[in-house]
Amino acid sequence: MKQFWFIGVSTGQSMIMRLFSVWAKMLGLSDTCMHGVDLPPGVTGKEVRQAVEKLLEDPDALGALVTTHKLAVWEEAVDLFVEVDEHASRLGEISYISKKKDGRLIGHAKDPITSAKAMGLILKKDHWKNHPQAKALVLGCGGAGTAIIEQLASGMEGSIPKEITGLESNSERLEKVKNDLKESKNLILEQS
Repeated sequence: MKQFWFIGVSTGQSMIMRLFSVWAKMLGLSDTCMHGVDLPPGVTGKEVRQAVEKLLEDPDALGALVTTHKLAVWEEAVDLFVEVDEHASRLGEISYISKKKDGRLIGHAKDPITSAKAMGLILKKDHWKNHPQAKALVLGCGGAGTAIIEQLASGMEGSIPKEITGLESNSERLEKVKNDLKESKNLILEQS
């Protein structure tokens, strides 16, 4: 049976494990199941790399969704990918892994796309322009948090918040985001 992998922390408790079979049936993929790979938070190095190597070597594995370990997959296994998309390169993370027909891996970062769509549904057009004193607070500067900060700072919604504050507990990640977004206006990044 073909498998789609889910690399996370406690994958068995995730709603996706129950929903996947419904989606697979609707998409005509009833011969495909979800396979959870649990790695503890903060894991790096050998364990992350081994998970990606197993995915690469398994002919029944079609690809993977990566949640908590997006940054670690980039840091520990990016050399296993023949291609990474522009978002993955810019953010230094991999949140989705697909396989070419020959089994080689492609790394994707989907947070910039999904966060932009979510903000488009939540905020009315010209929200920041119509609320010039409004501020934004982003809790965590991992993959999704950084994508949200990027989106807010880009002015793609017509203007930017008066102030964007990003809080992050991991000092290395905080320094990386500070460096990556040093040109952004109205941005405050602090350790929480």
